[in-house]
Amino acid sequence: MHVDTVMGKDDVSALLRDVLDNLIAFVGLLDPEGRLLEVNEPALEIAGIGREDVIGRPLWTTFWFTENSEAGHQFKTAVTRARRGETVRFDTRARTAGNGDIDIDVLIVPRTDDAGNVVSLIASATDITDRKLVERRLLASHDAFLKMVTGSPFGILVVDSNLDLLVVSQGAQETLADFGDLIGDNFADILRQFWPPQVAEEVIGQFRNTLETGETFEQKSLVDRREDTGETVAFDWQLERVDLPDGSHGVVSYFYDFSEREQIEAALLESERMFRATFENAAVGVAHVAPDGTWMRVNEKLCEITGYTRAELNEMKFQDITHPEDLAVDLDLLSRVIDGRADEYALRKRYIRKDDEIVWVNLTVGCVRNSAGDVDYLISAIEDIDAQIATEAQRDILVQELHHRVKNILATIQSVASHTLRASTDLSDFRGRFMGRLQAISKAHDSIFDTEVGSAVLHDIVRDQFGVYYPDGLERAHIAGPVISVEANVASALGVIIHELLTNAMKYGALSVDGGHVHIEWRYEARGRDKKVSISWQERGGPPATEPTKKGFGSKLIEMMVNQTLSGTFGCGYSQMGMSCHFDFTVSPHDHDKESADPRG
Repeated sequence: MHVDTVMGKDDVSALLRDVLDNLIAFVGLLDPEGRLLEVNEPALEIAGIGREDVIGRPLWTTFWFTENSEAGHQFKTAVTRARRGETVRFDTRARTAGNGDIDIDVLIVPRTDDAGNVVSLIASATDITDRKLVERRLLASHDAFLKMVTGSPFGILVVDSNLDLLVVSQGAQETLADFGDLIGDNFADILRQFWPPQVAEEVIGQFRNTLETGETFEQKSLVDRREDTGETVAFDWQLERVDLPDGSHGVVSYFYDFSEREQIEAALLESERMFRATFENAAVGVAHVAPDGTWMRVNEKLCEITGYTRAELNEMKFQDITHPEDLAVDLDLLSRVIDGRADEYALRKRYIRKDDEIVWVNLTVGCVRNSAGDVDYLISAIEDIDAQIATEAQRDILVQELHHRVKNILATIQSVASHTLRASTDLSDFRGRFMGRLQAISKAHDSIFDTEVGSAVLHDIVRDQFGVYYPDGLERAHIAGPVISVEANVASALGVIIHELLTNAMKYGALSVDGGHVHIEWRYEARGRDKKVSISWQERGGPPATEPTKKGFGSKLIEMMVNQTLSGTFGCGYSQMGMSCHFDFTVSPHDHDKESADPRG
């Protein structure tokens, strides 16, 4: 039994590795301690390393992460959590060939046995370098804006809700040079020293009014003597309420003498231009959203994701295009922000585009609050992750198919061993027969996934699959139908379908008992230049067949092959006589119809 178990695992590992190597994303298999058991080829190619450089080593000690101590800590923590049964996700950086770095989104999923014990970990990673680049550019834009303000020769200052100075431009610092460094000082106290009492209190009152109401205030030609120096000064000045990073309100004050007016206006226009450029050129959708969900401002990327124009979105709420199954969760998270229980949230959700197509997105929502703590508006970042979702779905199918294949192979080998033992005269005879049939099983598995063999005849496809398990003849099967030649992809799909039906019959159906047999018949009818092929599979002489309460992966695989690869239809019936299946599909003609002369096909 040791030989057949090893050969079965090797076959499955080779099959899984071939499929994983066709994925663009990093996919690897770890043992519960985090040691790398398997990895797909693209992950090796991007680093310029070989499989022998990484297999058997803890993932965090491999080439991708040896220069990143933080990544090592992240992976150790994630493996510990995954070993406890948690699914763990985090962002980190990975090294590539030439010592270049990329940002990656890592997902580690535990895989358990029937007893619930974690037996391995599935690690995957996708490249999010572009998204991180956008975030860094946004941060750099903010820093550049702050430097532009503080370095400006014009009078610009920002105060918080207590009128304490937060930002002071170079021009404002020069105007108020007599008062020291200024940052952190109370501006109301400075104004009382700078202006005569009546003027100072009027100016302070305007600051407080702007803070409380949000009303912009502007005054031209404020002319008076300075209280501290007696010098006559003249200013144009303006107040606007702004939202500070901590969610509170502040006030920005622009003040300048008459000669500086054109210059300060140019600086303000440049600041607005920078903001618009950052907002509009972001690689993700960005929006300002009212607390009730109304789109207030959207960028072009969001329009591209949703398929709606700006004008259309500005007349809608996000609820209008959110998938009904995701809306309740989204609104619940939003209510936590509105109620003050949270300041941000993230969600993977679906939008319904204008063309009724579904698009998956990663949604990140933050908020800007007013001085009372209420949400003024929300800032949403929307990343299109349709491609990522497709990759994850493909990975899930691969895991399911791997599980199904392992169980099928073990059951098949057990059945072959039993039949061979009954037909063998001694141990040497058994060994020769059994090893030959194991090699035939391996060849059959290769053939059903080989799409480069050219065309094949339907009769040969069926005969070859039965020949693996009944090499002495087709006494357990009746095969009849005209000669029909099909292309390689159709032949591969038919091989999978016949293989699944055959192994199912050996485990549960007519071929699981002595005396049971299978009738496979097909016919076709011409439709112009094409043929409609109809195939029936009927089991007789076995146990009664009842419809399963839950559809297994084998049934799903057959339906997927018929529906997607063959563009046909498939159905099954269950009775005391056994299971019957019927499927049909259309092919282009390659041969004339010719009934088989052998009653068994």
